Amino acid sequence: MNLRGLVSEIRQSVYAVLVEWAQPIAGSPKIQVLGTAFAVTPNGIFITADHVVNPQHGTTPGPAIGVNDKIHLAQMQVDGQTAVMIGPCTILAASQSNDHAILQAPLHMGRIQKYLELDLEARFEGEEVAICGYPLASTQTLPQNGAVALTLNIRVAAGIISSQQVNNGSKHLEVDFPILPGNSGGPLFSVRSGRVLGLASATFSAVNNNTTIGHLGIIKDIRNAWPDLKRHF
Repeated sequence: MNLRGLVSEIRQSVYAVLVEWAQPIAGSPKIQVLGTAFAVTPNGIFITADHVVNPQHGTTPGPAIGVNDKIHLAQMQVDGQTAVMIGPCTILAASQSNDHAILQAPLHMGRIQKYLELDLEARFEGEEVAICGYPLASTQTLPQNGAVALTLNIRVAAGIISSQQVNNGSKHLEVDFPILPGNSGGPLFSVRSGRVLGLASATFSAVNNNTTIGHLGIIKDIRNAWPDLKRHF
């Protein structure tokens, strides 16, 4: 299958992560897009980046998520105009050092029809990979009725694995393209197999003499999350 066909399949398992603030900041929408997640089992288990949903993480986007705030997932449909939202979701497990969080969608939503397979085998530098997610997605509250309008455009980037690293026991991959804001938690998948190798975490910018000379994407290896995930398979 070519990359275009692969993305068409994989995007059906990829969702935006939204938070519904119990007490939104004045002038800000009640619901905001924070990142990306993807389904890994038919019984509603999703994974995203820890820093997307964990208020204790050092790179929390926006106000801390409190006990009364709700996490939702949203997905743009193939018509490009309507979005389906599910939630609220429960955080089952999280790791700050490995930057992953395991989410459970409400069981009453039924089985998830599309979910992604994980690759727990060795990785190789030069392997062709791609990522899809909801960077730059946004919401707004409509003044006429208070409803929430979603702007969800799934985006794709492709390249290769540049390097593999292990820091304090946590495995991560470096890819030759940056991770855009909102892509955090999105799946990095092999173009060859379509299976997930990791999840988007951050962008590393190389600087020389105060000049940025390039950007690398930092991907947390999905094998880091396997001990937490396997309890829910």
